[in-house]
Amino acid sequence: MKADSVKDLLAWKPPATQWLIGPGVLAPQTKMLLFGQYGCWKSMLAMHTSFCLGSGRRWLAFDTRQTSCLTVQLEIPKAMFRERVAKYANSSQLYPDNIQFVTEPYLKLDRDYGYKQLENLVGLLKPNVVIIDPVYKVLSGDITSAFDVIKLLDNMDLLASNHYCSIILISHTRKLFRENGQLPIKDWGQECIGSSYFQDWPDTAIAMEPVSNTAVQLHFTKARNAEAEMPS
Repeated sequence: MKADSVKDLLAWKPPATQWLIGPGVLAPQTKMLLFGQYGCWKSMLAMHTSFCLGSGRRWLAFDTRQTSCLTVQLEIPKAMFRERVAKYANSSQLYPDNIQFVTEPYLKLDRDYGYKQLENLVGLLKPNVVIIDPVYKVLSGDITSAFDVIKLLDNMDLLASNHYCSIILISHTRKLFRENGQLPIKDWGQECIGSSYFQDWPDTAIAMEPVSNTAVQLHFTKARNAEAEMPS
């Protein structure tokens, strides 16, 4: 740990920011949270994100810088996940060598043994972006407990710092968006399931709202590093 004087800090020349998704969405060593209700294509967007990063294609309305990506998914059996990847890759004719997937049914990243498994893999593959899908599967404690959640987030910060990678977490909402009789959502930033630390921690947070069977609207609930208001 080293402290800087004002003169020392101003004399330090940081490396130029090269947005991985941007401007304003994802930079090296920053964190992003994508969240939404069941069935709103969160995992599909996570896979789409990895392919966009791996091929340098636009991600929604944003440019990307071609980079390596590791996706750790814990909900879908490997055979079924393979079908999804095959459909995406074959339909888009994209087969990037710099994206990789792990199907792991049990991995607790708030525990030292689970975190070490992931860290060893990241150290071996050296991805620039790590996607975890979904959050609740990698947490052994109470997702609403600040004490339990902070251990997970501390480990994600440690991974980003030690391996110079960005982190994307995929999570759920605390309730359905469009049930009959439900009041309209006034503050999307309050809808992520679990401790408020999940909204405090990321640099960018995006809520996914299904608006039809074939369309999803994304709401930026947080964009810490954006210099302009982010579009839906």
